[in-house]
Amino acid sequence: MAKIGGVIELLPVVLTSFLASKVSSTMNEEKSKIKNSLSASSWSTCLSGRMTAAGAPSLRRLREWKESWGATDVVTLQRADEMRPELPEECRRLGLTWWHRPLSGRRLEALEDKRSLSELGPILDVLSSSPARSVVLHCSAGLHRTGVVFYFLLRKSALTQTEALAKIREARPLTAQELERSTRNSGVLMDLAETFV
Repeated sequence: MAKIGGVIELLPVVLTSFLASKVSSTMNEEKSKIKNSLSASSWSTCLSGRMTAAGAPSLRRLREWKESWGATDVVTLQRADEMRPELPEECRRLGLTWWHRPLSGRRLEALEDKRSLSELGPILDVLSSSPARSVVLHCSAGLHRTGVVFYFLLRKSALTQTEALAKIREARPLTAQELERSTRNSGVLMDLAETFV
């Protein structure tokens, strides 16, 4: 009888602990869903083609871009010293056209950045071509450099600032958020991107 009394006394503690872990788990799952929905990529039209933004791909992810998403082109914005060296060959083997337009980082302070941005014209040509092409833009996280290039290409395709930002938000909300976010050191990234248009 004493054993049963001890179990009954512990029951509220066990139930409270169990419910607290379930609530915490559910909250973490919801936070994860929100984060994943913000960082998830989808296509946004540009000229006669479409673009999206993403983080740096693994080989598995490249296959997914090709086979599940229908990607035709991959634009790598990472510097040579930070990208996976096998990426160009993996793209070629998968039948993806690979473009390398390296950018130094969020602030775009390196001399090579202007050159890389000036060499985006052929990507606009690809987006204007027939049959329609599907272009994945990526840097490391798919946020800052990717956002600048996405914005730049949309603005060069005659969209307004508001329209360009809406298209980026449609493709990847987290990238759009980063373009609008102000930082103490480098201001609003969209303003910086606008100086290159």
